[in-house]
Amino acid sequence: MIREIGPWVVVFACVVVENIAEAGIVVPPDLHPGDRYYLAFLTHDSYDATSADIAVYNQIVQNEAARNPALTGTNQGVQWRALASTPTVNAIDNLGLIAGVPVYALQRAYDVFQPWATLDASSLLATGKLNHYFGFDQFASLDVNEAVWTGTLPGGISAGIYSLGGASGTPVSADPVPEPFDQPFRWLDLGHSPAVAAPNIGFGLYAVSTLLVAPEPSTWCLLLIGSCGLLLGARRRR
Repeated sequence: MIREIGPWVVVFACVVVENIAEAGIVVPPDLHPGDRYYLAFLTHDSYDATSADIAVYNQIVQNEAARNPALTGTNQGVQWRALASTPTVNAIDNLGLIAGVPVYALQRAYDVFQPWATLDASSLLATGKLNHYFGFDQFASLDVNEAVWTGTLPGGISAGIYSLGGASGTPVSADPVPEPFDQPFRWLDLGHSPAVAAPNIGFGLYAVSTLLVAPEPSTWCLLLIGSCGLLLGARRRR
């Protein structure tokens, strides 16, 4: 005797499969399957800016992302890079952003007080004033007090002696949540001052993911739907 499979079983199975497929990475709600995007956050913890090795900062943001894989996707192999410049590496080169792909602040979809912040990756580092705050950490919490090390000038190029690990000892820092009336590029380049930006002072770092793709419907889910259709068709013929 063949036990009949109800449609609700297939629906439940599809939900389970889709949850498994999407667990461990934020997918902005306005994207469609196959859409490409980036995520960005501000590190929850603070670090100094004494190293001139970009790999140090890339590892810092990767470690920070790994503290909350439920949003950052590090449990699925998502990699993160620092929006930072050293004397020999420009932030724009370190990130390798693709033109036309949006960048989303790492923010939960249900935080209705603040919409998802999107920017075209090709113009991110040339954007004087962001549409929305860039200061959400890897836990999707907004940090309004944290300063940021960037070592980066508008356009994503290195600040030279004022870059991270540069010879000046006063790297460029930034404010991740600037007010609309502040000067342009405050979110990226607030300037450098020995009084507030000595490299051994702890500031946060911006982290940007490598390229992400909104998931397609699961193959298993499609197979289950097809199987359900065959069973229902056979039942009707009987």
